[in-house]
Amino acid sequence: MALQRSTQPRHAGHLLEYEVEDELTLYDHRANVVHILNSTAAAVWELSDGTQEAGNIAAQLAELYGLEADVAEEDVQEILEQFREAGLLQNRGGLSGLR
Repeated sequence: MALQRSTQPRHAGHLLEYEVEDELTLYDHRANVVHILNSTAAAVWELSDGTQEAGNIAAQLAELYGLEADVAEEDVQEILEQFREAGLLQNRGGLSGLR
């Protein structure tokens, strides 16, 4: 699936965030599940505040890590899809997921 560049991913409201050592940990109290994000996923998470389009997130990730644009877009798409499948995102209308 190609990156939906104009999508503006936003955190679901029921998550608690904790920094543990150098990793970002998300706790979903509804599902009683902990998600531990690596530095790349954490960067995408921090940028997924509902104000940034996915294409812009990919561009910032490319700059941050010195990646080619297409590689960054693939990484962001994969990470956002994982977030969506785990119920960590809502769209601008408040529904879970990116679709």
